[in-house]
Amino acid sequence: MKYLVRIFLILLIPVSILSQIKIHKNISAEDGLINNRVYAILEDSQGYIWFGTHFGISRWDGQRFYNFSTKDGIASPTVFDIVEGKDSTIYFSTYGGGITAYKNGKFSIFNTDSGLATNWINNFFVRDNGDVFVTGIVELSILSHQKVIDTIFTINSPVTKDDVWSVYESKDSSLYVGAFNGLQVIKNGSIQHFTTEDGLVSDTIWTIAQDENGVIYLGTQRGVSKYFNGVFTSLRINGKLFDYEVHDIIISSDKKIYYATSGGLIIEANNQYELISKDNGLQQNEIWSIYEDKHGTIYIGTNDHGVDIYSPGKLETVKFNGYDNSKNILSFSQDSNGKYYFGTGSGVLTSNNDLRDINSIKDLKGQRVHSITIDRNNNVYFGLDYKIGELVNNRISFHSLKNSDIGFNKIQSIFRDNYDRILIGSQSGAYIFDNNEFNRLKLQTGRLPSFIQTIYSTNDTTLLLGTHGMGIYFFKNESIFSLNENNGLTHDVVNCIYVNEHNTIFVGTEQGGVNIIKNFTVTDTINSELGLTSNTIMGIIDDDNGNIYISTTRGVNILTFYAGEPFIRTILKEDGLVSNNTNRNAVLKDNNGMIWIGTSEGVSKYNPKVDKVNSAPPKIYITGIEIFNKNYPLDSLKELGHDQNFLKFVYTGINLSAPNKIIYHYRLKGSNDFWMESKINYANFTNLDDGEYKFEVKARNEWGYWSDPTSLSFIINPAWWETWWFYTFSILSIGFLIAFFASYRYRNLLAIEKMRSKISTDLHDSVGSGLSEISILTELIGAQIPEDRSDLKSGMSNVTTISRTLIESMSDIVWLVNPKKDSLKDLFKRLQMSYHEVLKYTDIDLSVENIEDLDNIHLPMNFRQHLYLIFKEAINNAIKYSGGDLLKLSISTIGNNLTVVFSDNGQGFDQNADKMGNGLLNMKNRANEIGGKIEYKSEINKGTIIKFTGKFQKQKLSFI
Repeated sequence: MKYLVRIFLILLIPVSILSQIKIHKNISAEDGLINNRVYAILEDSQGYIWFGTHFGISRWDGQRFYNFSTKDGIASPTVFDIVEGKDSTIYFSTYGGGITAYKNGKFSIFNTDSGLATNWINNFFVRDNGDVFVTGIVELSILSHQKVIDTIFTINSPVTKDDVWSVYESKDSSLYVGAFNGLQVIKNGSIQHFTTEDGLVSDTIWTIAQDENGVIYLGTQRGVSKYFNGVFTSLRINGKLFDYEVHDIIISSDKKIYYATSGGLIIEANNQYELISKDNGLQQNEIWSIYEDKHGTIYIGTNDHGVDIYSPGKLETVKFNGYDNSKNILSFSQDSNGKYYFGTGSGVLTSNNDLRDINSIKDLKGQRVHSITIDRNNNVYFGLDYKIGELVNNRISFHSLKNSDIGFNKIQSIFRDNYDRILIGSQSGAYIFDNNEFNRLKLQTGRLPSFIQTIYSTNDTTLLLGTHGMGIYFFKNESIFSLNENNGLTHDVVNCIYVNEHNTIFVGTEQGGVNIIKNFTVTDTINSELGLTSNTIMGIIDDDNGNIYISTTRGVNILTFYAGEPFIRTILKEDGLVSNNTNRNAVLKDNNGMIWIGTSEGVSKYNPKVDKVNSAPPKIYITGIEIFNKNYPLDSLKELGHDQNFLKFVYTGINLSAPNKIIYHYRLKGSNDFWMESKINYANFTNLDDGEYKFEVKARNEWGYWSDPTSLSFIINPAWWETWWFYTFSILSIGFLIAFFASYRYRNLLAIEKMRSKISTDLHDSVGSGLSEISILTELIGAQIPEDRSDLKSGMSNVTTISRTLIESMSDIVWLVNPKKDSLKDLFKRLQMSYHEVLKYTDIDLSVENIEDLDNIHLPMNFRQHLYLIFKEAINNAIKYSGGDLLKLSISTIGNNLTVVFSDNGQGFDQNADKMGNGLLNMKNRANEIGGKIEYKSEINKGTIIKFTGKFQKQKLSFI
């Protein structure tokens, strides 16, 4: 049956041997679609496309699929229809399971337990008031706000003897119900039942639609019936009746009628019919569903090959059936009568204006046709490898260059100028072909460059010569000027040249992009940095709107200038271009304004008239978030812990007209306020500090229109050891510990002070007084010893001397231990007072300088002891050995640095003598003990100077 239908359709609709591939994109299970049998398609208010299949539901954003099955909450895997209610609830007719509703990311189920007449749901229709008609076996229900509010038919109604497959409410509020046994029309409470006896082509009605004139279209099991003013008519093409299944009908925004049939897609416009089938790129001729999105793109659900996507009239691939030489299109042109000439790698194909009759020029078979031009008389000139072919009155004649010029001399380019001259660019130079003769273009002195890749003439007859390796030459009136890499051109290999109506020259280079030249100066360069898909330019042409088409080795770029700034869009294989690898100079704007692109895999035709600006920016949603590569619920993203600071935001921009050309800008305020550009749909942020953040993302479509940003705010809390309460607790704890240890130290120091005072007092009162008594008693006893007992008298004298020495030493110890005598001033006053009695009976004076400035410097006991004994030793030595009469102590402090200088004016000593006294050695040793240094200087008869330098640590408490 399917094959008979296919033959029938071929007979009905004239098919050319030149096929036009109009279906360029298919999405199937290999791309992520849940199942390849697609019964229903819907674009929702958020911009997603939903597909109801034989085994589940797919949601598509233009790039990625999100699939749902029974395990995700849908009632049954088979989905025959999808609609969206006025409240954005999406309803799925899950056949055998009732209705599955989707809203706010959650599924709910309505079935007979909820009041439905049946769980076997076929079709929906949404009324203007938001109510939803639900069709199924036996009865038809009305759903309002997700509740069944009415059942129209009873079990006794003639229309409900079998499945109800379709329902439609017309503009006059009539209700049309299609079933297996005819059509039911309900209006103003009356019911009419129609069958084949009333003019229907079949009693089984799959689908219903209505055009703007009120005509009702009924897709049946055996064709299409139209109902208007109470009369049924059957759709006929070329006088013959359709006789095939029509599963779906839509009336598009441009008033065309699309029929999804078992034999392909039929398009009706102005009583003309077009068949789109496998010959035009359809994956399968049996179609179950059809849908038009808001951009005018048609989605075609097939029986077993997924979804085909069709952009009506925008981009087609022309396929020459039966011609093996038609794959590699090198050049083409069109004469004033509309006849096309296609130059290939092995000959020339011709076609009339409607692309139906294809012929091959026999005499050019096997020839490689690099370029084609046509003069005003429609004579055609073909640039071949080493000659040109001239087609005049359907006869071909060949013309070769002169023998001396032949060599390795391919004809690279042919161009007709405004004077109808045929200009030829070859590997040996530039020529004018006139009266069957080649005239080489020459200069008055010298010659023009060779290896001309492309030749062009401006309106003022300036000849442009694009060379292979020497840049571009401008030739006029036998004078010449050149541009190359040394004076502005970006590359010396010139592949193509084009001059627009404003006399702006566009030069396509091998690897330098497009150079724009005005007044013999390169004024701008368009390259990959500005958005070109490749810097190797193969062809340039413009359309009637001034858009520049730039073919490259990676597809076609459309250049538009907005306010003087370049904006670039692309046409790639993913958009329907037959191949991204275009051929040099293989571009054409035909008489109808169509743009033709020749590639290594065939030729594509682009219609600029339907290339409408899409001013609607993409819809942008934040669809997911991951923390440490694990999914995290979006609605819970309010506050995060300090260890949840590695985040990945997933977002979706929906732009179904060009889903792969979305550009994203995103930023994370709180971390970086600058927008980052990306072509991928996620952004990673790592090692975020605690604080408040706001993630923002926006999307741009292929025309440069930006959406408003969508955002998500959240907080990363600090670690517990970084919180204010922890800081407060820590400060209080540290303060308490400092206070505790300070108090403890104070008590210890106070105890030490008391102990030192007690030791000083005890030594003075007990030991000191006892030694004094011994000294006195020995003196008294010594006075009573007879003179003849000299030995006893001498012994008692020794005891007295030792006692006095001990008293003196004990006095020093008592002073050192006494905490009230720990200042540097006290130390030197002690030294001065210790020698007061001794020096009083001599002629020696001891002076101490700068003593008053030392009252606030308190020293540790160990430091005071060594310093005291150092200078006591120095004074003793001076008194005993110097013979001088003036001793001087000078003390100075700078910060923690102490300098003490002791000097006498005595007889001095020889420093060079080998023997050093024990006194100096003792002083040096004591100085080392307290981190100081002793220096001395002495000369015979010039006295001695002893200098101590060292650092001390001041005591914080006066009693230390």
